[in-house]
Formats: sequence, structure tokens, C-alpha cells
Amino acid sequence: MTKKYPILIGFSFFFLYLIQTPVYNQFEASPVEKSDQKILYQGKTYYLHTVKPGHTLYSICKAYGVTRDEIAAANPGVVLNPLSVGLALKIPVAGSENPVSTKNGGSISHSDDNFIYHTVQPKENAYYLHLKYNVSLEDIYKYNPGAESGLQTGQIIRIPKQHQLEKTESQPELMQERVINYSVKQGDTLYRIAETYGLTVEDILNANADLRWGLKVGQIIQIPVTPDFSQLELPTFDSIYRVTNFRGFNEYQCDSIAKLKIMRPAIKVALLLPFYANEIFTSDTLSNIDTLSGQIRVKQKIFKGRAALEMYEGTLLALDSLKKTNHSVSLFVYDTEADSNKVRHILRDLDVIEPDLIIGPFAPENVRILSVYSFERKIPFVPPLVQDDSDLLSNPYLFKVIPSELIMYRKYIEYITSTPNQNFILITKKNLILNREAGEFRNMIFNQISGIPETDSVSFSVTYFGDSLQHNLSKLLMPDRTNSIVIFSSFEPEVINALSQLHFLQREYPIRAFGLPVWQKFDNLRIDVVHELQTTMYSPFFIDYSEHSVKEFIYKCRTELHSEPYKTTSKGNGINYTYLGYDITMFFIQAIQSYEENLCDCVQYRSDNQLLTNYYFRRTNPQQGFINTGINFVTFQTNYLITKTREP
Repeated sequence: MTKKYPILIGFSFFFLYLIQTPVYNQFEASPVEKSDQKILYQGKTYYLHTVKPGHTLYSICKAYGVTRDEIAAANPGVVLNPLSVGLALKIPVAGSENPVSTKNGGSISHSDDNFIYHTVQPKENAYYLHLKYNVSLEDIYKYNPGAESGLQTGQIIRIPKQHQLEKTESQPELMQERVINYSVKQGDTLYRIAETYGLTVEDILNANADLRWGLKVGQIIQIPVTPDFSQLELPTFDSIYRVTNFRGFNEYQCDSIAKLKIMRPAIKVALLLPFYANEIFTSDTLSNIDTLSGQIRVKQKIFKGRAALEMYEGTLLALDSLKKTNHSVSLFVYDTEADSNKVRHILRDLDVIEPDLIIGPFAPENVRILSVYSFERKIPFVPPLVQDDSDLLSNPYLFKVIPSELIMYRKYIEYITSTPNQNFILITKKNLILNREAGEFRNMIFNQISGIPETDSVSFSVTYFGDSLQHNLSKLLMPDRTNSIVIFSSFEPEVINALSQLHFLQREYPIRAFGLPVWQKFDNLRIDVVHELQTTMYSPFFIDYSEHSVKEFIYKCRTELHSEPYKTTSKGNGINYTYLGYDITMFFIQAIQSYEENLCDCVQYRSDNQLLTNYYFRRTNPQQGFINTGINFVTFQTNYLITKTREP
């Protein structure tokens, strides 16, 4: 019989209290909406469902009409208890689907028998689908929300079979239409109408001279439909997209590939960033701080595309370093601004260039456009600022350099609990129902401590911010072991008060404080208190100015750019785009040089210490994109030094 792990009495009372209170209401299941995305995998059709906060295995089973065993069988090796937010699950398509009520009181079924699933090909638009499948535009828009704004290549469109129009003698062939009358609706624009019918704005203006004065709701305009669909390859099967199957090389095979010294053409890199090159400089000035001495060097004017320019500078510095090690790279730079239409035009250039790597852009909508393009062309794609966006991770060629919050929480908790015989105390807000992240963090600590070997004596308790904080802490602190106090708050006054209380209690108890990365931006923290409590924080990015590689990089900036990376301080906090551009370019060019087309099969075996952080790319699911799992643990030592520990 397995012996239960002994928990101290204080923790037992706390756990009983949690059972008797409604704190777990935050984990009540939220409604599960059926995914519109289907995949064909190993000859079977599945829904691709992304787990969202509040989803449970029971609620997912109920929504899709399948059993737990069926989901488990479709996702071998995936941890289903508990479910992780952002996890992509394959859900078997049930034999029958629940009907959905229509506006007229009837019902329609969303099963495969009632819909054709069409994947949009290049040059296709809603009007083309209207002609091909003989359904009305209204039905295409009804069953595909957002389709009125235009279709994207690779998008899956549902075509309702039962709503297909019957051809009559007066309408022998829809392909013969030349001019149709269109009634302008609220929200219509010339561009939107033109895109729907595969025309240009100029085509519509030439057919409607009075439109030069603008559109009016209810106005009837003529659409000169003379579509040339002869260049389109008509699909011969219902186009549910097929999941990419990667070969899954082992580490030995990837090492062998990397050791092959084959001369290859120059690696082509497309860099898409919002430079706003046509906009003028602003009149504001910002200080440029010497990162090594802390002294203000110069005043510089800034402009809207400053972050993009700095990332571009970092990329150029990386290419200069790579050139000296015989790496051949061709760089293609594009100004995306924040314009999705501009990005779509850039895609035409990329089809000609056929890049080996795409870096950027910044704007989320532009990232989504590039992600679809990357998936279709199987091009590695690195959007620098993507954070927790589970939809984007459905692209297996996407690389997310900023770790997700859950990954950082998990690694932080592992780091905090790595020392045995500790007394853990979590300070947080009292209402965890309104503070979901704090509740998740607390549960993760509890689960981690529950798995610690029985030979280690540990305890865990929670207390809350408020007037009685010091009184409560004095009851929970232990004089004979290290008290690891985690302060889970990003509200500066709360943090300052808690640290002050701990600093006072440190006279009687051995205490270490653990905090959040946002603390590094606080202006009023007492630095002596932070150091004397040996405060540790996790951070996805941190610049350690004592590192030789960082000093060399700053010197390179001074000699090559005649300036320093902007927005850096002696503490090293926050993101810096010059460093980021340098890190991304160095890592991926070297990885492509080593693995070539096998990058996505082998990158998980490569780990590099970059300037800002480590890069350890892992997939959470075999058919999903990569997430960097490398973070930093920053500790403020009692000797007033700051040390950084890198963790994979």
C-alpha cells in the first residue's frame, strides 16, 4: 500500500477550508462552442478543438456527442486530466449531429451530409463559390461569419448542400452572367464589394460613373461580372485540409544532418515590420541611457516605427556576424505599417522570392494572414510578439519566442520548490474567483508540492493582502526552515506593503521573496529591501550586463550603429527590439543552415543561449507550432549583485 504524503497540520486546516468554501466556482465549466475547423488525419475526419478557460473533458464530450474514451483514443499521449488551456484536441466526428435552430423555426444539421467543406484556393472569392456550388451569396455569408469581408487562401468554407439553387431554363448556366445588380448594404465599401466579386475598385467605378460621389445604402449598382476562372484549379474532392505529417527524426539523425557540410544557396529571409516609413518624426525626445554606466548619453527624436527600426538594426548586426562565419543570407525587407491590404500585396512578392524564413510582422491581424501563408507554403514563420494565441499555434510551422504564461508559471514553481524542507506561503488577493491567474498559480503550487518525495518535509499555506497581513504571516512563518514567500500581485502598492512586512519579520525568520516580472518596472520599490529579501523573479527576457556576449554586443552597436540599444537600463528589464532582432536572426539562420528543410523535425534538439534568454523550442502537440520554453530567473542578492539563472 502506498503511504500517503504527510502534510503539516496548518496546511490540512487550509485545505479543509478550501473544500468548505465556494472558491472553486472559478473552475465551473464554460459553454463549449463546436469548432468549425475539420481535419483529415490518417483517413479519418476530426474536429480540431482548442481548449479554452473553463472547458472540461465532460463539457467537450457533451458538445461533440462523443465519449471520453473516443477522445483519448484520438489523442494518444496527450494529458487529458487536467486539460491545459490552448491544447488542441482531435475530436472524432460523431455519427449524428445535434440540429441547430434556424430563424424560421426549423432546424439544420451541421453534419458532413449537409455541408461541403471547401478550402479556398488562390484567386477564389465568394462569388466564385456562388457560381461553382450554385448557392446564394447570402447562404455563404450566413454559414461562414466574416466571409463578407473577404476570403483568405487556405480558409475552410462551409457550403450548405440543401440550399443549393436549382437551375432553370431561364438560368441555364451561372457562369454566363455578365452584369448583375447589387443593392448597397450598411457597412459596404467599394473595396469590400470588389473583393467579393474578384474585381478591382476601378472596375466598379468604370461601370458606375455616379459612384465617384460615394456609396449610399440601398443604392443599386452594376457589377461587371466577367470572371476569368480558367486559371483556377477546381478541386475534385471536398477540401478538408490534410494535417502535415512530420518525420520525427531522433536526436542522432538530426546531429548527422547538421554535420553534413553541403554548400547551399543563400538563405532567403523575408522581414516584415511596421516601419511607417512615410510618417514624419515626432517632436518628443527620449533619453538614451548608457547601459554600462547608467549615464544619459544623448537625446534622440523618435518616430512611430521605432521598434521596427531597432529590430531591423538587430537583424543587420546578426547578418554581419553570420557573414564572418561563412553564412550566406539574402534579406528582403517590407514595410507592413498596420495595413492588412498591404500585407496581402506583399504575399505576391513572397511567391516570387520563395523565402526560407519569414520574420514579423507585429500587428495580430497581419500575423494571422502570414500564418495562413506560412502553413500553405510550409515556410518557418517567426512572429516576434505573439503571446498566448492558441489559434495561431495550429500552424505547425510557427515559432513562438515568448513563452506562454502557463509555461512560465510551471517552470517558476519548479524552481521555487526545487529546494527541500521549505515553508511555502502564497500571498494573493482574497477573491480568487475574480483573479483566475492567481487561482491557477495556487493550484499549480499545490500539485507540485503534492508530488515532492515523502522524505522532504514541506508545508504550504495561503494568506491575503489586507490590514491583517503581518498578523497572519507571523502565525504561518517558521523559525527553523526557509520561508519562501510568493507575492502574486502586479499592483505596486500591494507589493510594496507586503515586502515591507516581510522585511520587518525577517529579523526573526529566514525569509526569501518571490515575485512577478512586472515588478522590475515599479518606480518606488526600495532596492535595499528587494536585495535583503533575496527576491527572485522570473522573466521571459533579461539582459545581464555582466555577460561577455552582452558587452560585445553593446560594443558592436556603438561601432556599427553609433548608438546603443534603446530602452535598456542597468536592471536589464523589459523587451529590447535590437536584442530581439539579433537573437531571432542568429538562431534561425544557424538552425536552417544546419537542418535545411528538416528544421521542423530537428529544432527541438537545438538549444542556444541568446542575449535575452534561452531558445528551447518544443511542440505541445505533434500538429501544432513551436513554443519557446526557455526563461530566466533573476535574483537580487544580499551583496547587491543581480544574478540570472537560465532554465530550459
